[in-house]
Amino acid sequence: MKNAKTEKEIWKGPLPFPVVIDKEGLTVRGYGVSVFPTAVLIDPEGRLVRGGLKTLAEKLGVAAAPQP
Repeated sequence: MKNAKTEKEIWKGPLPFPVVIDKEGLTVRGYGVSVFPTAVLIDPEGRLVRGGLKTLAEKLGVAAAPQP
């Protein structure tokens, strides 16, 4: 599993959110990703959530990475 190291060393258990591994680039093109690594919060309807990373970090009780 590609996230095994992150789960073990950083989260100390399973990630509390799904992680997309996009080999064909469909998600990258669909959401206009232009830099890597990129993290976004997508609602159940597939829309980007404004301020999503900050909101997610607050809900998870972790510090959000600064955004460019």
